[in-house]
Amino acid sequence: MRGRVLTSSYGTYAVEGEGNVYACKPRGIFRLKGEKPIVGDEVEFDPLQLTIDVLYERKNMLLRPAIANLDQLIIIHSVVEPTYSSRLIDKFLAYANLSGIPATVILSKVDTLNLKNKKRALPNSASTSSSSRRRVAKASRRLKPY
Repeated sequence: MRGRVLTSSYGTYAVEGEGNVYACKPRGIFRLKGEKPIVGDEVEFDPLQLTIDVLYERKNMLLRPAIANLDQLIIIHSVVEPTYSSRLIDKFLAYANLSGIPATVILSKVDTLNLKNKKRALPNSASTSSSSRRRVAKASRRLKPY
């Protein structure tokens, strides 16, 4: 049966297939090949023996956190607390770019700051504030294609 890895914990993988979730272990052949399933992998698994038998080719992958087959990376960061870090955002954007994953940055709590230059600094971004439904709607429209 074909499925997708949802989570992993101590060598056991939660695999979703045909609407059900199975706790599976990968076959030993993966260890011999130096391969390891990660969250997001498309796999072929046996629902009776609870084993992962085949790992399908990944369309993309991030190493930290280890996830595969992303359609989009959404980075949500506060401009107030925790302290805003453009370096952290840059790091995630670089990972996404290297992996060919479209990325969107959403800045929260923007109502607490004056961000005139935000669009120039982060052209593919959206901002939200619980006090502004218009901004939340605008951010939601950016995510709709996915």
